[in-house]
Amino acid sequence: MKWEFLPATEFHGHHELWDRLNDCNTNSPLLEARFVQSGLDSFGTDNEYLAICKNSDGLVAATILSFSRMFITQTFQPSQVPIGLWVQTPDLDRSRSITALFKALPIHKVLISLLQLDPDLIHREENTPNSNSIDYITTARLIVNGDFETYWNQRGKNLKRNKKKIDNRLKNSELECALECITSQADVDSALSDYEKLEDSGWKGESGTAITVHNEQGKFYSTLLKRYAETGDLSIFKYTIGNEIAAVDLCILRDSTLVILKTTYNEELKQYSPALMMHIEIIKRIFERNDSMPAIIEFYGRTMDWHRRLTDNTRELFHMNYYRFSMLQNVHVALSGMNRVD
Repeated sequence: MKWEFLPATEFHGHHELWDRLNDCNTNSPLLEARFVQSGLDSFGTDNEYLAICKNSDGLVAATILSFSRMFITQTFQPSQVPIGLWVQTPDLDRSRSITALFKALPIHKVLISLLQLDPDLIHREENTPNSNSIDYITTARLIVNGDFETYWNQRGKNLKRNKKKIDNRLKNSELECALECITSQADVDSALSDYEKLEDSGWKGESGTAITVHNEQGKFYSTLLKRYAETGDLSIFKYTIGNEIAAVDLCILRDSTLVILKTTYNEELKQYSPALMMHIEIIKRIFERNDSMPAIIEFYGRTMDWHRRLTDNTRELFHMNYYRFSMLQNVHVALSGMNRVD
């Protein structure tokens, strides 16, 4: 196996190569070249490289690596990118490819960390003297199968009781609820403006972490969502209570998978649990149209209580560390206490 390194600024010329690997194995919306490109455009520095691995049969793996740290090479991982940017052929011997990667890297790089890997997409290897895996977070998804009534009957009593209370509260207040799905590129900026207003009015606005049209987060989501809208792979859900926008979901599609990237809600309407009510309506709509709508809803991010109310399907994302020398693993584990990857 042989690795080639190119500045990540040249990634735009290798989209077809990257997508070929994604298509042959994971086919994930979060690993499409247009998603990766959006992340690089907004959060890339001069320290990222596109790494391409080939063997005698041709292309077998690719990744985006950050060289920003002295002794460590790790996958490029801004917080807006939920999973690690690594794509490969299904039959790749990853340990061999990493051995070849170490040979291609400068000798002072002694640790390679593949961050936030999804075990549904990338096999979790057993620990060896030169490698270990570390639990990152538990994440949730919902597999849409059958009909909504059956799904709803399987939900917990507390969820069903709470929804009934909220329905009665809305009825007593004479408030109508509606769910709108935005798919047009022309409507992205308006939808993001609605999202920004909700997020900026809450605790994220107070802490300075809200999405705005003026920060890199806002520019990232604007570019990303417009790229997915071009091919009909965008769904921005807007949930209204009365005349107020109550909650907004930013989502992208790929084949049978809907990925919820970001959720915000109107904190002044929290007595109606707007985000939860919106997600119930989204799930109901997808069940009703699962012949043409996604069959899997990926929540990604750390599993919250409301995720567990809606689904029992969870899995553990993980980091994978590879060491140039086996003795370094013991030193690294001792220093980090296995609580961090770096």
